[in-house]
Amino acid sequence: MINVDHGILPASTTELKHDLNLNNVNIGLLGSLVYLGLVLGSVFAMPVFKYCNAKLVIILCIFCNAGALMMFTMSEDFYILACSRLLVGFFQVLII
Repeated sequence: MINVDHGILPASTTELKHDLNLNNVNIGLLGSLVYLGLVLGSVFAMPVFKYCNAKLVIILCIFCNAGALMMFTMSEDFYILACSRLLVGFFQVLII
């Protein structure tokens, strides 16, 4: 799941640029924010799994990840798109 999500943005840059009126810098930022989310999520992963039920954390993160992906597909505002990409990376590190 992680590779499909991270690979689809570079594969569809021309369509996203046209549909959302984004420039190359914004597309590059959207592509890299997932990895920033992965780094931030990895900082929180160890304490979360140490003190919380792992099954509950994974189920909650799957739903939050799906919500962040839906937020990305429904929005046209760049800041909401950026926030959703960051959240996708954050929650995916807890799912893995």
